[in-house]
This record gives sequence, C-alpha cells and structure tokens, in this order.
Amino acid sequence: MSEAPIQDLVNKAKKGWLLYDARCGFCSYFVPRCRGIINKAGYLITPIQSHWIAEFLNTPTEELIKEIRIAYPNKKLISGADVYIHILSSVWWTKLLGIFLNLPGMYYLTTKVYRLINNNRYLISKTCRLRPEIE
Repeated sequence: MSEAPIQDLVNKAKKGWLLYDARCGFCSYFVPRCRGIINKAGYLITPIQSHWIAEFLNTPTEELIKEIRIAYPNKKLISGADVYIHILSSVWWTKLLGIFLNLPGMYYLTTKVYRLINNNRYLISKTCRLRPEIE
C-alpha cells in the first residue's frame, strides 16, 4: 500500500485503532457494542483482517489475531487485557474502573480472565451462536 492511503488512515484516527478478530463471533459481537467508549477514547475500530493492517504493522495477520490490540500510527502495539485497561482509563466516566483493574491484584485477575476468555473465544462464539463479521 502506498504512503498516501496509509497517511489518510492515520489522519482519520485521533490516536490509533482498536484491532479485533472479525472471524471471531465473540469479538464481532462485543467490540462494536463498545464503540461509544472506544471512540470517546480516541480510537477507531478496525478488523485485524483489514487489507492494510498486516502491511502497515509489518506483522502477519496470523500473529495479530491472537489478541485484541491497539495500534498507534507510530506502529506501537498494546495487546490483551492491557487494551481494556487502557481504553477504560482513557474515558473520564470509566477511568476509575481502569485504575481499579490496573491495581496489582486486580491486574493479575484481569489478565487471567482475559486469557481464559481469549483462549476459548471461538468455543464461546459457537456455543452462544455469535456470528463472526467475516465467515
């Protein structure tokens, strides 16, 4: 992809992009429902499978889909439970929850719960009949 279209995408994002796996029904169901908080925090929602993401980040899609991520225009990534904590900490009315989840004992619990859900998201999707955005 040429620099001009990527620069257009960078200009559209206030801070960056929240990247999610659009082949996961769980992700496709819940991420768009959090659009208000995500956009308020300054991020655009973008499927990891978007044609430009892997090239822009110079990382294979297969690696990126392992976790939810925030990508910045400088190509820095935040991954996993840290994404939720970061988003919550970025919006004034969810800031206390973000701070709470980042406390040492709660951070440990948050990452464990995230890992449990992330490792079973396709099973959860199938069991709950959550359809992915991309089949």
